[in-house]
Amino acid sequence: MNPSIRGAIAFALVLACQGQAPRSISVGDVSVPVVVKPEFYANCVDAATTLSGKEVAFAAIYYKFAAVPDRTNPSRRVFVAAVDEQKSYIQLPQPTWPTVSAKDDENLARLDSALAWHERGHLAIAVALAEEVTAAQHPIASNADGVAQVKALFAASNQRQTAYDALVTHGIHQSLAPEPLRGADTRFYCR
Repeated sequence: MNPSIRGAIAFALVLACQGQAPRSISVGDVSVPVVVKPEFYANCVDAATTLSGKEVAFAAIYYKFAAVPDRTNPSRRVFVAAVDEQKSYIQLPQPTWPTVSAKDDENLARLDSALAWHERGHLAIAVALAEEVTAAQHPIASNADGVAQVKALFAASNQRQTAYDALVTHGIHQSLAPEPLRGADTRFYCR
């Protein structure tokens, strides 16, 4: 058996034994894997304090782009972009501590769901931007044109992602997002 396949199966078994299946987050036809980062805390209050005070999840979004023949005029080349599903991923925390109660587990599940939804919003913004750029059919006559389009794509992506995080305070106020990005706030409390 191929060593990389054996490693993937072993990783999936470890996750299954922990009660977690490998998962991905999708927007339309674009699907990116979720990477879980275990985080260990002394107790629930320590976890809640830390999880409330920092950005604990993130979406690593990569684009792929090319100059391709225009469908209506094959002698003309146009700029197209897409989210690179092979390189992009979403990282979510998996907090735990020695005395996790059943109620804590419920609250952690709600946090995981809310964080996943917030990060899905980042993916949705990236997918929409790539679709807009591709639909605009910007002509590429030279390498300089291509470089300019790549820079414009990254600038627009950075601006939209920053505005989204500012609006919802990195998911803490996800309920303030416009539809269809609105969701549960990413606050975690001990009860």
